[in-house]
Amino acid sequence: MKKARFSIVPLLKALADEARLRILFALLDGPMCVCHLVELLELPFPAVSRHLTILKKAGVLQSKKNGRWNTYSINREDPPPWGEKLFALLVRASENDPAAKADRALAAEIRKAVPGHLCDLLENELRDEMP
Repeated sequence: MKKARFSIVPLLKALADEARLRILFALLDGPMCVCHLVELLELPFPAVSRHLTILKKAGVLQSKKNGRWNTYSINREDPPPWGEKLFALLVRASENDPAAKADRALAAEIRKAVPGHLCDLLENELRDEMP
């Protein structure tokens, strides 16, 4: 596969998906556990995990192990090239876009959920889906 000539290409590719943008909008106000993002996006765990991996590989997110689950946050310690400017743009966009505002508000509500409660529910769901 041919390597991109411009350093911003991997970052733009990572942002070129609605679910990944929704994740970033949700994380603007602080970290979230994978189970919280599953609840927010109403997507299956594997799909959310795949989106998080893409964002992490692009350098946009960082993760922290929390028991069996990972907590994700925006990578402000070592952002990718152009990252800080794009984060500022995302903040502005999220203040003006009704869907982004709604996601940020919903993310705030989900963060208030009893810690671990959603993770326990998700773990039970995943266990029930196993053959």
